Amino acid sequence: MRTPHKRPLAKEIMVQEDEGVRRWKTCLHEAGHAVAGRHLLKRATGAAVFGNGSGVANLGNGADVPVSFREAMAAAAGEAAESLADKYAPPEVPLPVPLETAYPEIAGP
Repeated sequence: MRTPHKRPLAKEIMVQEDEGVRRWKTCLHEAGHAVAGRHLLKRATGAAVFGNGSGVANLGNGADVPVSFREAMAAAAGEAAESLADKYAPPEVPLPVPLETAYPEIAGP
């Protein structure tokens, strides 16, 4: 079975997750927080995925935990969006160059 773009479904690629699949899941997860936050909270939210495959989202409330129902929904949206990785394969693009490689002049020792 393939996606509309003729790519194999994620579950058909490999059972063992490689770096690209882990990064894809993280991207979907953090985007889920950011998009739901923007829609539900009507304020700017942010998300980032780091070179090591971890990510972070900021709902812009200044707290570590949701303080309203809408914030809780935006927090839960990350896991829901990540589940899309079971249906859609990662895009076929090369992984980005680490910042330390791209900008060695500003990299720490």
